[in-house]
Amino acid sequence: ESERVQIVKAYISLQEGHPQETMQLCDQGMQVALKRWWQLPELGVSPQLSMLHSFQVLVELQESARLLVELHNAARSLAPPAAGAPA
Repeated sequence: ESERVQIVKAYISLQEGHPQETMQLCDQGMQVALKRWWQLPELGVSPQLSMLHSFQVLVELQESARLLVELHNAARSLAPPAAGAPA
């Protein structure tokens, strides 16, 4: 699968609230993108620009997933203890 397919899967995973899966999909997408990067011709700018854009999107998705995890952890630590739970 191409890095673009991984990006779409990562977006869907993030929207569904699965940040760990999103980070895993981003890692897979980066591996695919790196393999393609090394296959690009040394001359020419257009293919490199497209790949750089893919890398940027993957990084942004990873950062979004990390933020969701941090927000979830912060909300959990600030939540009052459940009724009946030992203090």
